[in-house]
Amino acid sequence: STAHQSISARTGLRFNDMRPAVFAAPRYRLLIPIYSWDFRLTQEIMYRTDTKWQETTRLDLERPMKSLFLRFTAEGTWFENTPGYFYSIRCALFQPIGDKKAFDYELINSFQTEPTGKLTDIIIRARYRQQIWRNWIYFDIVPQCRFPSDQNRQWTPGIFIGLEAVFGN
Repeated sequence: STAHQSISARTGLRFNDMRPAVFAAPRYRLLIPIYSWDFRLTQEIMYRTDTKWQETTRLDLERPMKSLFLRFTAEGTWFENTPGYFYSIRCALFQPIGDKKAFDYELINSFQTEPTGKLTDIIIRARYRQQIWRNWIYFDIVPQCRFPSDQNRQWTPGIFIGLEAVFGN
C-alpha cells in the first residue's frame, strides 16, 4: 500500500433472509487528488456462498467541507446469477460528532439494465456510527426510507443494525 494505492481483502459473514453467507473479496483502490477534491477508483471482486461471483466498480468524488465531508459516488455491480448490470448514484454527507461518533446522511438512486434500464429504487437513509469497546470495533444503526419502483414508489421503512471490526490500516 501507498498513500494513493492499496490492495486489501475483506472476509466475513452476512445474513440474507436470516440465512448465513460467507464472503471473501480482494479490492484495489486508487486515489487521485484533483485540486481540493479527491477522485477514488475502487475495484472489487467478491465470492459469496449464496450469490456466487460478483464484480463491483466504484468511482468517488469527495472533499472535506469545514467540519463535514461530502462524497458523490457512481457504482456498478455485475452478479453471476442475475441478468443485467446494477448501478447507483449516491450523495453522502458525513458529520463527525466527537472522536468516536458520526452521522452519515445519504440519498441513493439505484438502476438496473435488465429488463429496461429503469430507476428501481430511491433510498434516503441516516446512519449513526459509534466506536465501541476498542478503537477498531464499530456499531451502526441505519434507519431508512425506500421508494421501490415495483411497489409504485410506496414508502417502505427499514432499519439496518451492524457490528464491524476493522483490522489493519
